[in-house]
Amino acid sequence: MALIRTYGFWIFAMASALLYFLFAQEFQRTQHLELFISFATLVALWLIMHRFAPKKWMWLFAAGLAFRLCFLFATPHLSDDYFRFLWDGELSKDGYEVFGFVPNDYDEHVSEEHQEKYRQMLQYQGTMEFPDGMNSKNYYSIYPTVNQFVFQTSAMGGNPERTNLDLLRLWILIAEIATFFLLKALLTSKNRSNWLSLYWLHPLIIIELTGNLHLEALAITFIVLALYLAHINHWIGAALVVSLGVMTKLTPLLMLGAFFKHLDWKRWLIHCTVAVAASIGLFAIYVDLGTFANFKASVGLFFAWFSFNTGIYYSLKELVLLISGADISAWISLFFPFISAGIMIWITFFKKADVATTALLLFTTYFLFTPILHPWYVTVLIPLAILSKKIYPLIWSVLIFGTYLAYGATFKEPLWWIIIEFSVVITFLFAEFKKEENWSHRIANRLYH
Repeated sequence: MALIRTYGFWIFAMASALLYFLFAQEFQRTQHLELFISFATLVALWLIMHRFAPKKWMWLFAAGLAFRLCFLFATPHLSDDYFRFLWDGELSKDGYEVFGFVPNDYDEHVSEEHQEKYRQMLQYQGTMEFPDGMNSKNYYSIYPTVNQFVFQTSAMGGNPERTNLDLLRLWILIAEIATFFLLKALLTSKNRSNWLSLYWLHPLIIIELTGNLHLEALAITFIVLALYLAHINHWIGAALVVSLGVMTKLTPLLMLGAFFKHLDWKRWLIHCTVAVAASIGLFAIYVDLGTFANFKASVGLFFAWFSFNTGIYYSLKELVLLISGADISAWISLFFPFISAGIMIWITFFKKADVATTALLLFTTYFLFTPILHPWYVTVLIPLAILSKKIYPLIWSVLIFGTYLAYGATFKEPLWWIIIEFSVVITFLFAEFKKEENWSHRIANRLYH
């Protein structure tokens, strides 16, 4: 036991690093048994390392950075989104309008000089996992300005199959490191710095952001930076940072609602005006009036016609189908935004909570009613959960990994797992926000020791 108390953190860290290396180099998303045993083990090691976390922050930082560096020079195996990132980056670098045409029509828009390069990129077969290349060949890009800047600068590497990926991962590593220090500053101000390991060593954060190259990493940085600036009463700075978040993932616009109860009406309206105006100005860098319709069409199509891991949506759809035999998918897509907007208005104007908890509730509402919820989406909840001392987002961040069961010989969503996922999350959500002490509060107290 003395050995575990003294060296336990590093023993468990070495075991974790081995598993992260396997995620980086070996595991495919169709290898369900290997994926879930390894992820479950990483979750257990994460909780143990949180308990044994070193008091000196630099050792914690070094361990988390080492886990992320296991993915250095690796090609993502669990997501194919990076194909579109590379494509958009090359278009920008070569001087073409990113939102001007869909990838399948490239031969009508690019010069003969670039024809072969884009043909190869469209049909890129660099991994056995994605023999058909990108998954959005018939759609316009949906990635706003900050993403496009990252894609474009990453394309300066000159090799879409390797160097560009490495530069893209470097951007994400920089964002992750910034988040570490910003979150550390916020937690230290509340005498909760020992909670930092819950974010920095979280398996989903490491695998989905640094590993699978999702730019939620930048969105998280901007969200936490906005919270930090609000904490030091630099509200205009917070508004400008929110605009950077909006131009990364759009959803950080919800942060404006989180700030409402901490400003008077006049200052809040100024704050919103600054954030929206800055967002529009940034958006105009890559999108003009001629291509805005293309961007809007793809975003609208994305939410109107696609669905994935959406518990409330599926439950209502299947219930009506069972009772009446009618498919109300189109109707759900129409009225769900109004339901979520109504709940968000109540949270913004009437729910008493601090900034981080209000933001957490706003994002939670969005994710509960959105028609598409991939595992990497909920990573933005993790720092907000830690700042709010809530556990349901951490549970969600573990359970949502089970949606990788959808990827097999054929794509088939595991509805039984989605039922478990949303039932557990909603149960914890309601229990945690009850005023009286209950089992969920006792679990939270044990985790946030």
